[in-house]
Amino acid sequence: MSVAIRHWVYLGMMAVTVLACGKVSEDVSDQSTTSRYFSMNQTLQLSDVTSHGWSSIPSTQNALAIYGYAQGIRLNHGTEKLGWAHAVITQKSANTPKPQSHTPTPNGSPSVPDQSAPSTRTASEASSTVSTQPTANTVTATKTTPPPPITITNFDTKKNTVTESRYKQGYMTAKTVTESVSIGLSFGKLLPKYDYYLTTYYTDANTYVMRVESKPVTENITITPYTHIVSTAFITHLANIAYNADAVIPLSDFYAIIPTASITPTQSVMIPNAARKFDVNQPIFIPKSPYINALLTVINLVRSAPQTDVLDYIASVDDTIFSPAVKTVYTDHISHYFETKSASSDAAKTDSTDSPDNDAPTDTTLQPPPTLDRSPSPPLTQN
Repeated sequence: MSVAIRHWVYLGMMAVTVLACGKVSEDVSDQSTTSRYFSMNQTLQLSDVTSHGWSSIPSTQNALAIYGYAQGIRLNHGTEKLGWAHAVITQKSANTPKPQSHTPTPNGSPSVPDQSAPSTRTASEASSTVSTQPTANTVTATKTTPPPPITITNFDTKKNTVTESRYKQGYMTAKTVTESVSIGLSFGKLLPKYDYYLTTYYTDANTYVMRVESKPVTENITITPYTHIVSTAFITHLANIAYNADAVIPLSDFYAIIPTASITPTQSVMIPNAARKFDVNQPIFIPKSPYINALLTVINLVRSAPQTDVLDYIASVDDTIFSPAVKTVYTDHISHYFETKSASSDAAKTDSTDSPDNDAPTDTTLQPPPTLDRSPSPPLTQN
């Protein structure tokens, strides 16, 4: 091979090498500047759920062990563990101060009796003196004390102390808000590749609250009894249809159909867990109750049946599942839902009639009716 040929071959190899290195550098640069990870932060207000069946932190110096669990849900596949957290929360007891009553003096300041000298008044004189004082001028002063201090310690699965959130390891915080306790839960380095994101707080198999979101949540959100019930009904629906993407009812429909007023203050939102085995490090929650089943029936009827059928079903539900007050709330809410839906449908038809396609040809020829497909639909897969 001549010197000239070898020179051109060498230059060609160098050019290929430079192009390949440039491509790799470009890919690495894109990956380093555009992070796919996101963090998720949630808050549980214990005062919101204690009246609904959650055991509050003991008033003594005992501790409450609480856990957090994050899962990603992919349709047509199932769930995947994203993160886990464990913390022990301790709240010391607080002594309630006794109110002290004082009688104001003519200048407006309360008079304090001299405790250094014994009183020489007789019982009858004391009784006469007290009875002549106007009761409206009695001032009750109560010494306010700060809420009991909260301490919290985080652990990993090996019982080691954790001081921050890391990959698949969540971190919990606790603070007092007025007279209640707020528990924060954060997860870092989560991938936005799932259809839904589920977070669960729990102390045992049957004491848990959860919240499901349809997109990654990068800002703090609060779990309430209402969001817990909606989320519980939704994940039960996903399990019933075996996460079939073609059969999913949108999460927004659950929020639109289930009224917030249906969660009464005396109603327990702790849904029994039907899982046979329970591991606090990797829990399984299978919510199962007549109440959740009734909610799912209402949602399916609203989407597929006329209003009268939905209202008839609500009235037929046992009073131990839907109390009379809850039935009234659902009846009013569902009636309003159908009215709004009908108004929106009429408006859409009016817009379609008022804005015809002027470029489309007008065909006045009568067309035969379409042939209906009478073949039965395939049954949904049940879990």
